[in-house]
Order: sequence, then structure tokens, then C-alpha cells
Amino acid sequence: MTRLVFGSLAADMTDLQRFGFASYFSGLSPVVTSLSTTLVTARDPGTGTTMAAQGGFDLGTANHASVVTGFSAATAAGQPLFNWTVLNATYTMVQPILTTPGNFQTLFTALLNGADDITGSGAADVLQGREGNDSLNGGAGDDTAVYSGPRGSFTVSRVGAGWQVAARSGAEGTDTLQSVEALRFADQQLSLVEPDPPGGTPAPAYRQSGSFLFDPVYYLLTNPGLVPTVSMAAAPRHYLDTGAAAGRAPNAWFDADYYEARWPDLATLGLDDATLFQHFNLYGVWEGRSPGPRFQRFDGDRYLGENPDVAAYVDAHLPDFLGSRTNGAIAHFLIYGADEQRAVFETTGSPIDLGYIA
Repeated sequence: MTRLVFGSLAADMTDLQRFGFASYFSGLSPVVTSLSTTLVTARDPGTGTTMAAQGGFDLGTANHASVVTGFSAATAAGQPLFNWTVLNATYTMVQPILTTPGNFQTLFTALLNGADDITGSGAADVLQGREGNDSLNGGAGDDTAVYSGPRGSFTVSRVGAGWQVAARSGAEGTDTLQSVEALRFADQQLSLVEPDPPGGTPAPAYRQSGSFLFDPVYYLLTNPGLVPTVSMAAAPRHYLDTGAAAGRAPNAWFDADYYEARWPDLATLGLDDATLFQHFNLYGVWEGRSPGPRFQRFDGDRYLGENPDVAAYVDAHLPDFLGSRTNGAIAHFLIYGADEQRAVFETTGSPIDLGYIA
């Protein structure tokens, strides 16, 4: 697996010629500035950008026959553009970049056709792992992961605090994403985060604003036909107006039928799915009512035992949770604990996973 780390400047990996750094390369033939058995360096005479290839070089052969283990570039001011390590490239692949005004496309294409570990800069990066099972970490900034096929050719899974994007077929494999805010497919772009509410107020747990525990990312991922016409901000209203009646789910774990049947005081009221979800938002979550099958065997005692700060509050306010410590544990987890990435388990010892696949 190769490892590619970008510096402090935004990268665009859809640009296979320069990764979005065209302004730092003049098109003039680079000048080799040093040559040894472990390092070859060069400089762009027009911009001062420096490049370096690390490895083991046989200086007695015309193409320095060897294996290149690392390749990096930096601006004339010393700002890193990228650092690519754990390579298994030949000097023949790297040599054109160091000595001619050609672009990087041949090298980049060859190196990205396998499993890669890619870390973005502190700016807004466009990342693309291409073939193989890749790990993409956008870092700071609003980052986008790009895929060559249409949305329907991939599954998108919520896994812990990150995402997994898997090709249904073909060579693009299964990618693991962290700190990536959007996905770009051949036919559409999907946001993976809900914008903060007006005024800069941070979004609460699960990034719900407006309709609290509603998850607009999940809603649009599982209903891709809505994407052209329903925005992230409009998704909660769409769910309440028409989505609930059509059997669409507001998030990955609330089940209206389960919720109604589980709680006798609701079962006789004849509430529709939208009203049941509103009840859960206004009352149920604060009382710690189990919202779906994933919480049927929620181990409240273990959660409270591993979080004594929560246990102290729950024990002091049991009437607020219908007299149940497990309810108190569920309430805390859904409102605060999930966002804090606190672990939860079933009474069988199995972890409860709130991830999903769309």
C-alpha cells in the first residue's frame, strides 16, 4: 500500500498531470541538483519547485536501475506539495518528471492502481483513490472524494465516525473515508454533512438541526431519486410532509412500527409514522424510550458502568427516564454519547452498530 500525504495547499487528484499544482511547474525541463545512490533531487528552473526521489540507485547504469521508495515535491518557499512513500516504482517511471517538462500522469496513474493510503492537506481537497481498496482522510477543510461511475454503481455505508464507499463491480474496490465532507459520482454529488444552522450554532448530535434526530445525509443516500429536487435543508420537511407516509426512514435506527408497538401508551393512539417520529423527538428520546430493534437488547448497566458521570445523573433523575436506568442510558447515548463516540453493547456482549449501507 502506497502512502500519499499532501502538504498545506489544496490538492485535486482528478488532475493526473499535476494534482492541481500546475502553477508550481513551469513546463521547463527540470535541472538535476544532486545525485547519489539513495537520493535524486531536481528543481524547476521557472518556479523553483523542488522534487526528490528516494530509494536505491545504481549510478553505473543509464537509467539508474533501482527501486524508488519515495517521491516528494515542495514549492520554492519550502511548502510541501506532497510526499509519496512506501512506493515500489522504477527509476524509469520517475525519471521523466525529474529531467523533462512532461507531466506526472504516467507515474500517478501507475501508482494509484492499487491500495493507497491518502491524507489531504488542511485545505479543501479533491481526493481520488482510483483502483484498489483505498483509505482517504481529508483532514481539515471541506474535502470531496471522487468516483468515476454513477451513484448506483456504489454502496455508501456509515461506519463509526467515517464512511465506506464500495464499488458493486469493477476495479475501484472498497474505500474507507475519514473527514470527507462530500462524494462526487459521475452523475451527482452528495454532501455527507448537514450545514450548521444559521448564526453559526453547532449542529447537535447526529448533525440534526430543525428536526433534531432526523439524519438528512442518510435520508438522501437511501432515497437517491430525491437528490435532484430535495436539498439537505429541505429533507426534514419532505420527510414529515410525504416521506414518512411513503415508508421512508428518518435515520438508520428509528423504526416507527417498532416504536409504536414497544410502548403501550402509544399503541392505542393510531399515530402515523411522522407523528410517532415527532413524539420521539419531543418526548421519547428524553425519556430514553427504545426507538428501534437495534436498541432492543441495549445493555444500559454496562453503559452506565463504563460512564460513571452519566450513571450519577441518571440515578439522580430516574423519574425523568420512566424509572428505568436503561432508558437513562439510551437517552444519554442518543443525545450526547453517539456524538462523543462512546461505545454501546447489547446484553449479549455484541457491540451496537448504528452504521448503515445505502
